[in-house]
Amino acid sequence: MRLEGVHANLTKLVLLLVSSMLTLGVAELALRIGVGANPSEAGHHKLLCEHDPVLGWRKIAGANRRYITPEYDIHERINSKGLRGPELDYAKPSGVYRILVLGDSFTEGYTVVEDEIFTEVLRRDLETRWGAGAVEVVNGGTGGYSTDQELLFFRGEGRRYAPDLVILAFVENDVWYNAQPAYPRAPKPLFALRGGELVVSNLPVPELATAPDRSPAETPGNAWHRARVFLGQHSALYTFVRDRVKGTHWLHATAIGLGLADPPDDLDATIDMPDACQVFRREPTPAVEQAWSLTEALLRTLRDEVERSGARFMVVNVPPSFDLDPDAWRDIRRKYGLDERDWSASAVTRHLVDLCSRNRIDLYDLTPAFAAAIEAGEDRPEPLYFPIDGHWTARGHRLAGERIAEALLSHGIHPASVP
Repeated sequence: MRLEGVHANLTKLVLLLVSSMLTLGVAELALRIGVGANPSEAGHHKLLCEHDPVLGWRKIAGANRRYITPEYDIHERINSKGLRGPELDYAKPSGVYRILVLGDSFTEGYTVVEDEIFTEVLRRDLETRWGAGAVEVVNGGTGGYSTDQELLFFRGEGRRYAPDLVILAFVENDVWYNAQPAYPRAPKPLFALRGGELVVSNLPVPELATAPDRSPAETPGNAWHRARVFLGQHSALYTFVRDRVKGTHWLHATAIGLGLADPPDDLDATIDMPDACQVFRREPTPAVEQAWSLTEALLRTLRDEVERSGARFMVVNVPPSFDLDPDAWRDIRRKYGLDERDWSASAVTRHLVDLCSRNRIDLYDLTPAFAAAIEAGEDRPEPLYFPIDGHWTARGHRLAGERIAEALLSHGIHPASVP
């Protein structure tokens, strides 16, 4: 009788294990089908890019993938010309005012659905003033691009759209990476100043060799850490749950307490600061001065080439979120051990304003508009920036698009002003 009870319990245990494994297997399969990506890169934006010998990387024409993070779940569609947005012919329709926007991930807008990107908000806003079909906006943004790649994109592809206005959305890390031969994503072109002239090198841009996944035995750490690394490389279900736990404070804290997740960096224990953050020094280092010199030459050259094509040129400054949030800036300084006397969250913006002023480059700085919106409580309940990701939410994109439209009108830009 006792033996029969043991057999019965074993049978129940086996059935439970089999049932659990089948459930997990179905969930894993469903996520793989839904995401359509390698588990270690589920929803990762780099899946939408491929190598480009001139630009370093470019978006894959016709790609359509899902981008999943703890803060958003977005389908990103790339059109047949490798851009995010509606299909537009290179030939501009008669009577249409066409705007080309150059930029990085803020412009590509992969944190929001296509209709919410500020380029689409801008188009709709101008159409309400100028009439349906009076304006087209080409979204030339690609995640990770800096001013150098934006210049090369305009030379090779952007000018083919015959824009009447070119807007460059400037982001603070553009400065540093304008002087680097590689971005964390991949190698990139590199300009240098020789005799006052810009000369591009590192062409063709070398392809990035993909390192093979480490085997569990080669992964440092204890057995549980190695198991987590293995699951992160091979299980879409694990990465899905892990990212959502990290995005929920109490769940993440519980997982850390149980030893199921690594604790975050101690804010009181400083760590090495990324080189790109050097641009926030009040007194720039020689490396930062060189990066700014290159940036200034790139902006002048892009302006000149845009104007020679018959279009107007404008720079729009995208402020970093920590320049608008004193608490966030304080946390960054604590994390990296920065002295407020030596560092400033607004250093890049101030330098950009001076640069554009002395070169007579039209500049619209979004900082005051975003600061005023936060002061008025317009960032509640939806913030303007995603707290973890750092890019604009739909609310941030909407504010940017509306304010840029107002800035264009204040600069006298109107279809009637087209030569």
